[in-house]
Amino acid sequence: MEYGPTGRYFNALLRGRTRVLKNINKDARFRRSATTGLAFGTTTAVFAASAVLCAAPANAFSPEDPSQAQAHIIDLDLSTFDIAGSGFTQQSFPTDANPGADTSQLDVGLLADETIDLGDGIQLPLLKNAEGDGLIDLGSLGALNSYSLADTETHSRASSGAVTDGGAVAVLPNTGVGEDPAYIDLGALFDQANIDILTDQILDEARIELGALASEAESNEDVVDVKDYVIAGAELELSSPLVGTLGTTLGETFQTAVDPVSGLVEPGGALDSLLQSVRAAAEVIPLVDVNAATVTIDGLDTVGDTIVDELISTPIANDSGSISIDLGTGDIHVDLAKLIEENGSDLNSFDPNTPLIGETVLNAIANGITESLSGISTKATTIVESALNDLNVKLDLNVTAGTFPLTATGGVLIEGSLAQFAGTESPAPTAETQLDLLEIIPVGSLLNPITAAVASGITTTTGPLIQGVLDNVGNGLGGIVDPVVAVVADGLEPVLRRVLDEVVTITINEQPTEAPMLGEGDLGPDSFTIRAMSVTVLPDVVEGGLANLSLASSTVQSAAAEETAAPVDILTPTDGQEVPTGDVVVTGKGEPNTELQVAIDGGTPEPATVDSEGNWTYTFTDVAPGEHTVTATDDVTNDSVTFTAVEANTDVNTADNTEVNTADNTEVKHG
Repeated sequence: MEYGPTGRYFNALLRGRTRVLKNINKDARFRRSATTGLAFGTTTAVFAASAVLCAAPANAFSPEDPSQAQAHIIDLDLSTFDIAGSGFTQQSFPTDANPGADTSQLDVGLLADETIDLGDGIQLPLLKNAEGDGLIDLGSLGALNSYSLADTETHSRASSGAVTDGGAVAVLPNTGVGEDPAYIDLGALFDQANIDILTDQILDEARIELGALASEAESNEDVVDVKDYVIAGAELELSSPLVGTLGTTLGETFQTAVDPVSGLVEPGGALDSLLQSVRAAAEVIPLVDVNAATVTIDGLDTVGDTIVDELISTPIANDSGSISIDLGTGDIHVDLAKLIEENGSDLNSFDPNTPLIGETVLNAIANGITESLSGISTKATTIVESALNDLNVKLDLNVTAGTFPLTATGGVLIEGSLAQFAGTESPAPTAETQLDLLEIIPVGSLLNPITAAVASGITTTTGPLIQGVLDNVGNGLGGIVDPVVAVVADGLEPVLRRVLDEVVTITINEQPTEAPMLGEGDLGPDSFTIRAMSVTVLPDVVEGGLANLSLASSTVQSAAAEETAAPVDILTPTDGQEVPTGDVVVTGKGEPNTELQVAIDGGTPEPATVDSEGNWTYTFTDVAPGEHTVTATDDVTNDSVTFTAVEANTDVNTADNTEVNTADNTEVKHG
């Protein structure tokens, strides 16, 4: 494969001058790189390529052999050669003389020092290092294998990735990424994509997580009758500071939204009016004086924070659950396999060379995130309703009872939830006192009128007024919350699209010989290659991308079975047969729909056409008496017969018979 002008130059050099060498020696979650700047040139590409010419395959290999197999777990372009430890195998027949399959395992240790040269002195590690820098973290997928077998001229087989020692694919499709997935860290490339200023506050981290993956291919008699890939799962993990600050922003919004509730305790408010009714009911009780009366709603000034705490305690999601958003951390989770399935496809049935995140999936991601965020209003409305209903309301009276010198001063507390005072929740608010009445006034005589006043107010005026305020808050919440959410969604979507379009392109079921690539397999024009996945880094920086990484590649080719044409065969006359002189008809068999050459006694060959049934006929005229040899040939096979042509004896027999009969008749007549 060729990638960009530099790649084409280098690959042409390799194919033109080192074709044989090419085939013998083929070469913390969300941690960002701090590198900046971007430059790329021919010198960079050649340096990066020469840096990996270091590994030799285990078996002998000849690019001229008719049967070849090759497998690669990880292959970085800029070179067509093997990276040490990348799980590369290859085999050809008859050079390898069928010693058994060539197998290899990925060696993460040997890959630790491999880098992608991003130009301008910037080296991005291929694998995550101890500092957290690097493009790929293999997670639990380090134990991958490759398998190559070319055991006859007409058969070859290759597999790569999560495969057994015998080359069988050991991946169950659509089973998820697992607990410790491999991932491609897009955040490590943000700076090189020149979008770090945009993403620092909107989308600062992104990675694509992968489950186990594998590919396999098998060629029999020049026909690739097995070509398959399997991917267990694929997910997209994003981190958005903008989404993470939404909770704080919404806290202020919610606090503003519930301001009308505070009006319930202000002069003229429903609860204040109820307080005045209760005070009046107490003051008409003999020997009772009300010194002071207050009404409060506990927690109203922090209800916004309470609502946010509840809102962010569980992620919000779209209707299908393929996308979820944690408002507390700003993390966004996208189950790509599920999202793809929702859009009528299957991660494991992609057509050749299909982008993992094409326009359809990208739109689905953007729409799903918007749908999830828009669900905040619905969820928040439910939370606000519950939070307000649970607020604790206190009506507190300070009273003096009795007459001097037998008096007592203390409090009367009427307490309940806001829902209880609205009359929508049972039981009714309670009334109690710590006042020691010294048996001057029975407690019941004091509390009963107060309780009755509360009940009457809730039933007639206070309850409906409170509920009206709560309803207005709930009904108006969307108009306050939606604009805030829209700012986040509108800010996130274009950056997300730009990152997924410009930072990396991931192709599933890559087949270089199929459209739109229409190139050749890794072993030349007669070979077939399939890769479970390929990754193009910064695809718009240079033609074909800055670097290309292939995962789980399998390549095969084999010779076609030799076709055996039907041999030429003369059926008549048979060898040694006597036939009459004159016209002699020769018949035979041959390869259908071909032309033969027939001759008699070494004469000039004449054409004879074999029909679709494999039969042919030719007539030689004026064949003289004597022995003759007929030959037939198709330039590959031939046949010949020798026969004798004899004259017919009718005239001799007639004369002889006449003479004998005449003599006999005369003797009888005159005897």
